[in-house]
Amino acid sequence: MTTTKSNRATKLLSLIHCPSATPAERDTARLRLREMGVPACQCSICSPQHKKPSFERSDYLEKRAAHAQARSKYRADRPDAVAWASGVARDIRTKHGPLEIDDFGMSLDAIIEKYPSPHVDRIILTGELEQHRMKVSGGWVEISRSVC
Repeated sequence: MTTTKSNRATKLLSLIHCPSATPAERDTARLRLREMGVPACQCSICSPQHKKPSFERSDYLEKRAAHAQARSKYRADRPDAVAWASGVARDIRTKHGPLEIDDFGMSLDAIIEKYPSPHVDRIILTGELEQHRMKVSGGWVEISRSVC
């Protein structure tokens, strides 16, 4: 009888460590081992000091909402900059590279030089360019090939 219990405990421990086991299967195996009186596994996978901290989704969502609200307020406080940036982004998208630096992109500084305005705002311009399917990274604007 002890051999059967030992074999079952070994199989349940294997299930806990099986990478293809679902969380529910692992929880059930842990429960069965506790019912059998088998001490909890102390391996590096199961021990609490090695578990990653749980992800607090509510904190993440609150931060995202606060960031979006701050971004909206920033844009609302600068309507002339938004109008300028929107026009620039539309113009670049329709011409697909008016500066002819190359077929795929141009520098953000070159765009600002090409479209001078007292309402220049790099943050708003970056946002508008990204809304028009352009990627801004490190002062460089990458324009996707598809025109929409």
